[in-house]
Amino acid sequence: FKGAAQAFCSLGLALSSDGGPGGLDKFADHALATVSEVVKTDPAKRPLALEVFYSFVPPAPELRVDAINKLKESLGSDDISTLVHCLTNLIFIEDPSSFDPLEAGTLLDLYLEYVVAGLGQSSPSIRSASLAMLSEVIANCGASAAQQFIEPLQKLSTEDTFWETKAQLLVVATTILQRGEKKAAEMVDAVVGIVESVFHGKASGNVKKVGVAYLSSVLGEVPQLMGVYLDVLLSMKSSDRAMLMGLGSGLNSTGGRV
Repeated sequence: FKGAAQAFCSLGLALSSDGGPGGLDKFADHALATVSEVVKTDPAKRPLALEVFYSFVPPAPELRVDAINKLKESLGSDDISTLVHCLTNLIFIEDPSSFDPLEAGTLLDLYLEYVVAGLGQSSPSIRSASLAMLSEVIANCGASAAQQFIEPLQKLSTEDTFWETKAQLLVVATTILQRGEKKAAEMVDAVVGIVESVFHGKASGNVKKVGVAYLSSVLGEVPQLMGVYLDVLLSMKSSDRAMLMGLGSGLNSTGGRV
């Protein structure tokens, strides 16, 4: 499957190199139904299948929006679960720095629309995927993109029991603190509260590991986190501490999938 995917990616890049919609139109006519079936039924193949899909779409916001809408139609408008998981993969392929700033907003607004939809789902895996998507939008747009989500994030931090949701909340929180304005004290206080709700000595081992790894990058600018950070660090197994201390600068602390 990997070899075939690489071959199709090469074809897609060639067909989309002119910047027009021709490659996407051809893909939609001849291959989108097959890819939709793969991403629905085989999560392990989903990332590669979506990479193939996006290789046929030039990196222009209006064409990416059109592609996502075509994918939604192919999956079925009622399949929000698969669509959110797909978008969580696709957003990591995007490179907003290559977009016209006046046009990029439409695409990022579309991602935020599905963040809202995903956070309202009963499935914890969809909520977690939506948080991963939100982290990436904030990383590219700044903390202002998170303003409308502060209350939902606070609610998740106190009500959601799924460890991966808690871990992704810490990634989102880190990204907000990295991209936020230092003068936005109210937002910083709210985000610190979210962190303290999920990051503590009794948290699961996985949540502790994610929090220690990601939050280390903001301790200098948000010293009020130092106390809880040290408490969690000291509550961990020595082997886990040793592993995390060895990560150093190898961690991508701007947000992402856990």
